[in-house]
Amino acid sequence: MDAFHYIEKIDLTKYLLSSGYVIDIHKSTARQKVFEKDGEKLLVLRHQKTGKYIYQNLNDTRDKGNIINFVVNRINGYLSTDSKSKQDYAKAFAKLDEDSGGKELTQEIKTFQEKVKFEYELYAPHELINYDFLLSRGLNKETINHPLFKGTIVNCYKYGFKTKSNYGPVMTGFPSIKDKTVVGLEIRDSNEKKMALGSEVVDSFWVSNYSKTHKTLVISENPIDNLSYCQINRDFTSTHVASFGTISDKQCQKLFNLVDQGIYKSIILINDNDFGGLKNDLKIITKFATNKSLKILKIDTNLVELIIDNEEYLIKDKDSFKWFLNKLVNSNDIKYDIKLIKCNSKDWNDELLNL
Repeated sequence: MDAFHYIEKIDLTKYLLSSGYVIDIHKSTARQKVFEKDGEKLLVLRHQKTGKYIYQNLNDTRDKGNIINFVVNRINGYLSTDSKSKQDYAKAFAKLDEDSGGKELTQEIKTFQEKVKFEYELYAPHELINYDFLLSRGLNKETINHPLFKGTIVNCYKYGFKTKSNYGPVMTGFPSIKDKTVVGLEIRDSNEKKMALGSEVVDSFWVSNYSKTHKTLVISENPIDNLSYCQINRDFTSTHVASFGTISDKQCQKLFNLVDQGIYKSIILINDNDFGGLKNDLKIITKFATNKSLKILKIDTNLVELIIDNEEYLIKDKDSFKWFLNKLVNSNDIKYDIKLIKCNSKDWNDELLNL
């Protein structure tokens, strides 16, 4: 069953309740229910054979259909949604994903999100011409348009295809790359930061442009921190990657392979200056350790427990964590050239804004 059929089977009655509608118990029956909100009245029923939900606006017969029609009619502001249209389908995807962060929605929506296959084209990626978000984060056009980053950042649309209707604001997009293929997209503006539906980030990265002269690989959690680091340090001589948050074991293995195969001679870790960033550092460093007795026993919100040569270490604060990691990268357990460079602020973009 594809994602389209999953979205059609989302329980529209539960979605309406989570969106502020209330049931008119006097006009509802076991088979069909009437919902009201701000004078609007909707009749909702479920098809017995297909299990799909459909609705009818009792105040306007043009407003009817499935959950795609319901969601997109309220985005577009008019009543001519085509539930089979790829454009409107994309808008419904984006809106349901957005709602999931702020409402107590049903398991059906979670299932729908898990089943969606990422489609880059749905967000209409195009050449970066709108710099508003990046400039608001302290970056200048010299950095944004530097050959190291040219083409690795795009503009896109929040609700998918650019159409004559309301397709949402212009966003800034950071593509996630796996084997030279775009498999995900981080979408950002001043008010929002999210991964596009279906994005694969477990074993992919945002990646800067590469040159054979690059001998160092710089790793961060977010692409905007890579750009900020370069602008602050005036250093554009390395390849940069970002993990889009907590780094996975598969991502760590990919980094190790790049260095172990001699493609890069050294790595610089510029992850966030907080416990989460330090945990990313530890996971990467552990992958590069020659001492295989180094094992992470537990990683919690503000607690790390690990063992080296049968000696256990319990780390509970950021300063102790930093001290331990710096000691580790300079020990005989690490034969690779690894540097930890931390800013004074929470992350490198905050550091840039605080200059």
